Amino acid sequence: MKRGFAVAVVALVSLAGGCASPARYIEKGADGGVVGVPAGTDGRATDAQRREAVALIQKHVGTKYEIVEEGPVRRAAGTASAGGVDTAEYRIAYRKAAEGANTDGLPPG
Repeated sequence: MKRGFAVAVVALVSLAGGCASPARYIEKGADGGVVGVPAGTDGRATDAQRREAVALIQKHVGTKYEIVEEGPVRRAAGTASAGGVDTAEYRIAYRKAAEGANTDGLPPG
């Protein structure tokens, strides 16, 4: 009985850990900022991680925003990394779109 309860608790804690969003603000100004998510081995964010990053952007500046720059950023030399691996973070720099701009988060270009 105790063993079954312990297994159930471990399972619930494991599932709850997956609910936390890895997206976070790196910089946050009045009309823009930078959001980061952990990058995969290919240096890119998964579709789910990118959606979480966009949700943070929209929470901050609304649905009318511009992606200024995005891509992987490597850790600085000499900083801690996961398991000794030089991991990257995928970052998206954004700003609130100018009034009347015809964009819904589309990158410039």
